[in-house]
Parts: sequence; structure tokens; C-alpha cells
Amino acid sequence: MSYLYCNRKLGDNQGGFLKNYLQTALTLPFADYEDAVQHASATGNGLDAIVTQNVKDFTGATIPVLSPAELLLQLPHPSAKE
Repeated sequence: MSYLYCNRKLGDNQGGFLKNYLQTALTLPFADYEDAVQHASATGNGLDAIVTQNVKDFTGATIPVLSPAELLLQLPHPSAKE
């Protein structure tokens, strides 16, 4: 299972965005269409990465693809001060 997170409110044209992502996904070099849709959505929304338990399924990704463990290693420790 993969997770995408975007802390941004979509506008009234969210149906247009979705259609664009679905169409873009058809052109991507992924074996699985759902993975391609996730990648198209992530890149279309300017996300920094995709977090998934199936990193190997995203070999053609143009943004970083992290396992949950890899993401946790990149997050600052709660006791660390900025």
C-alpha cells in the first residue's frame, strides 16, 4: 500500500485535475496502472516523495520513493532542536 499526502485544499476544478492525472498515468512506464496514477498525482501536486511498502514497483519514478522505514530515518528526532 502506498500513501500520498498533500496539505493543500483543491479548488473547484478537482475533477479536471483527476482526469489529467488519469490520462497522464496512461503514458507512464509503470507495469501497474494504480502505481502510475499515484505517481502522476504526486508529481502533479508537487509532492516531495511517495511512501510505499512496494518501492520496487516505482522503479520509473521521477521523485523519491521511500519505504516507511526510510521515511522515519529522514524525519528529525522529536528531541532535536532546529
